[in-house]
Amino acid sequence: MPWSVQSMLNVLRIIMKIKVLHILNNPSIGGIETFVYYLTKVQQNNPQLDISLLFSRPDGNLKEMFIATGVKCFFLNIKPFDLDINKYAAFKKISLDFDILHFHTFLPIRDLLASRSGSKRIFTQHSVDGIGRVTKKTDFLKRMMLRNFLNTKVDYVTYNSHYTKQFWKERGISNEHNQVVYNGVTFAADTAPKNSAEPILPVNKNHFVIGTSSRFIPWKRVDLLIRSFALFQAGKEDVTLLLVGDGTEMDNLKKLVKELHIENKVTFTGYTTNVTHYQSLMDVCVFPSTTEAFGLVAIECLYLGKPVLVFKDGGGITELIEKIEPENVVSDVNALAGAFDNYYQNRDLLSDEHKKKRRAFAEQFNMEITAEHFFNIYKEIL
Repeated sequence: MPWSVQSMLNVLRIIMKIKVLHILNNPSIGGIETFVYYLTKVQQNNPQLDISLLFSRPDGNLKEMFIATGVKCFFLNIKPFDLDINKYAAFKKISLDFDILHFHTFLPIRDLLASRSGSKRIFTQHSVDGIGRVTKKTDFLKRMMLRNFLNTKVDYVTYNSHYTKQFWKERGISNEHNQVVYNGVTFAADTAPKNSAEPILPVNKNHFVIGTSSRFIPWKRVDLLIRSFALFQAGKEDVTLLLVGDGTEMDNLKKLVKELHIENKVTFTGYTTNVTHYQSLMDVCVFPSTTEAFGLVAIECLYLGKPVLVFKDGGGITELIEKIEPENVVSDVNALAGAFDNYYQNRDLLSDEHKKKRRAFAEQFNMEITAEHFFNIYKEIL
C-alpha cells in the first residue's frame, strides 16, 4: 500500500528536528521570562527539537542569562504599535525558518503579520489582562486585536491554569484547539541565580517564622499579610514576619509596620537573589495576592515542604492550594490570623510526614512534564 504524502511528512519530522521559535517582548526579569528560560533549558535536551528565542526588544537584565544557555537568540527593536515596516520585515524573515512560532506575549502588528509566515502558531496565555498595572488608552484596541489573533490566526492556545482559561473565555477567546498546561518549575538547587557577595540577614531560628517572597506592588496585597500578623503576634515573643522582596509599595509597607508597632518582629530583606534561602527559614508561607494567573512561588515553597496560605480570590494560586490543602484558603484578614495560630499551636502540621506530601504534590509541576506537554502539542499541530 503506497504511503500518503502526510505519512511521508510524519516520517520526515521524526528524522528531522522540529524547529521552534519562542517569542517574547524583552529579556527582562519577570514570571513569563523566567518560565521560558527554564523551559528552553529543558527543551534543549530533546533531540527532536531545535529551539531558538526571539525578543522584540534588545535589552533586559536577563539577556546574558539567555545567551549563556547556548540557545540561539534574536534581538529586534519593535515597540508596541511600531510603524517601521523594516522591523517587521526582519521579524518575518527570521520566522520563515521555523516550523512553530511559540508566542508568550502579544504585540499587535508583529503577531498579526506572523500569521503570514506559513509556520504553525501556538500562544501560551500566562496572564489575566495586565491586572495591577496602569490602564492605557490603547488597551481596548490591543485586547480586540488579541481576541482576533487567538481566535483566527493561532493554531493552538494554552493556558497556565484553569482560572486563566476561564478568564479569557469570558472575554471572547473561543479557539477550540486549546489546553491547560500548568507552568513547570525547575527544582534543582543550583538553578536559582545567587549572589555570594549579598549579605544574608539573620533570622532567629527558634522563632515561628511567617513569610512571603514577592514583588511589593498593590495587587500582591502584602499589607493584608502584615495586618494579619499584627493580630496573630499579640502576646507572642517568639514569632517573626519575614518579608522578602522589594517594589513600589515598600515605603508604605514599612510605614504600616511602624503604625502597628510591630517593627521588632518584622524583617524586610529588600531585593535578594537568595530567595530560596529565606523561604527555607519560613514555617508558613503566605501569598495574599489577588487574580494570580498561576502561582509559581507557591509550588516552590510546597517543594520545600512549607504550608502555603492564600486568599479565596487569589486566582490560579488558589486553584493550586485547593488541590492539596484547601483549609489553607482563607476569606479575610481574621481568618488568615487564625490559620497562623493553628500552625503555631499544632506544630505536628509541620512534620516530615506533611512535608513529604507537599513535596510530592509540587513534583507534579516539574518542568520536564510541562516540556513534554508542549512537545506533544507541537507534534499535534504539525
